[in-house]
Amino acid sequence: MIVRTTRLGAKGNSKPCSHCLCVLSCYLKPKGYCLRNIYYTGRAGEVIQSNLKKLLCEEPHVSKFYRERGFEKSTVGEKKHNAV
Repeated sequence: MIVRTTRLGAKGNSKPCSHCLCVLSCYLKPKGYCLRNIYYTGRAGEVIQSNLKKLLCEEPHVSKFYRERGFEKSTVGEKKHNAV
């Protein structure tokens, strides 16, 4: 479960970013791990249940870290994947 909180304790959006999804999809299965469900908090603080396959099919989330560095939605996962 991924939960993001603000300094005041409010829950925020913690949806896994494109880079995180790439890491999860590329490295867990070869190492023998099975990830069935992913839980994260949405923009309003609600807990959302999903799985890796669904998240990979949705519009990719680009974290603030990557947005501030000029990465586009389609290149975040590719950059990490190609670097490995």
